[in-house]
Amino acid sequence: IGAEAFRDCLALNGIYIETPTPPSIMISSFSSFNYEEYCYDFLGCDIFVPEGAVEAYNSAEVWSNYAPYTKVNHALQ
Repeated sequence: IGAEAFRDCLALNGIYIETPTPPSIMISSFSSFNYEEYCYDFLGCDIFVPEGAVEAYNSAEVWSNYAPYTKVNHALQ
């Protein structure tokens, strides 16, 4: 998922990912840019992943920053 792919998408309610293997992302992929602190802030939406994949996402580079937002997508069962 490319850099700034969903930058400043404040209406983004959730991210649904169907692959159990975390795709490569950048810290700016799901963020807004904070000009006061000159950094990216996560948009704060839930990230839904397949059952059994939460730990893989929570330990993957960059994805681990979003561990509190990572949840099981029960629709994929």
